[in-house]
Amino acid sequence: MKKIFLIFMICALTMPLMANGQKDEETAAGEPVTLTVMTTYNKANIETDARVEAWFGMVDSITQAHPDVTFEFEYIPHDAYQDKIQILAAANELPDLFEMKGSWTKNFVSNGRLLSLSDMMKADTAWSGSFKKGVLNNFTVDGNIYAVGPEGGGTTHVIFYNTEILAKAGFNEFPRTFEGLKKMVGDIKAQGFIPISLGDKSSWVAESCYLSTIGNRMTGTDWTSSITDRTRASFNDPEFIKALNVLVELAEAGAFNEDLNSLEYKEQRTSYYNGKAAMFVEGGWAVNAVNENALPEVLAATKIIDFPKVEGQMGPDNLNTGGTSGWAIGANSSVANQPE
Repeated sequence: MKKIFLIFMICALTMPLMANGQKDEETAAGEPVTLTVMTTYNKANIETDARVEAWFGMVDSITQAHPDVTFEFEYIPHDAYQDKIQILAAANELPDLFEMKGSWTKNFVSNGRLLSLSDMMKADTAWSGSFKKGVLNNFTVDGNIYAVGPEGGGTTHVIFYNTEILAKAGFNEFPRTFEGLKKMVGDIKAQGFIPISLGDKSSWVAESCYLSTIGNRMTGTDWTSSITDRTRASFNDPEFIKALNVLVELAEAGAFNEDLNSLEYKEQRTSYYNGKAAMFVEGGWAVNAVNENALPEVLAATKIIDFPKVEGQMGPDNLNTGGTSGWAIGANSSVANQPE
């Protein structure tokens, strides 16, 4: 089917190993083909974000290769995108292709919103075999793969910190324990700096960038797997409550800016870029942004680290950090009903 084949091409081109060797058939005479594509990739960031550069390089390749196809690309900012996709899914009005998170997969599949890509992948083992082990797990339900990603995932937790500000507060190295971190927060605040800049307006940064790591430290990986599989663990379990209390203790120590609930995640970086905040916490995706936007003296003083040991954590050597399979490109199940 024409649209399905073109979807396969788009999905294939999200992996660099498939950027060559595939050619589409001629579009049926008199049958115009339009594909709607919705993502969070902003072309304005093409020079500062390697993911955006790679995406639009692939977009240019496929649009040039298929001049007979009309591609309608729509960019939605990250936080607004998450809300819009959920609304479109509920109304059964998803675009032909769209960016999606692994945590949405089971719900979208159970409601018949996603097209299985398994047969397409089985038909091209060179393509399907190029994915790293495990990166498609969150997009797989009952053995069927429903999305493929231009990203390979990565850590959701990195503490970016300014060594010069830490030194002014009397710290020549980052504390190795949570108690030491709380003390440093107080000393940094006494120097007139924001200890940790946080923007949680969209209510995901604290959960994804903090609690994914702190939670695992306190509960252990088996608990995390259990809560994911919904087999035993509960968010009322005392070990998870301990993780929440770690965040409470940070807040009570004065770690965060007062306007944390009115700032978006990108806005939390600004005070760090300008040397007014000692730290901010995000995933590995923020590295490019720091390199491009921080003042030269701030960039020169920047180092990264993960969360220190917490008393009562599940195992003394449990220094796991949160991770993600990244975002992926899924296809609307209604595409399968399009005429050839």
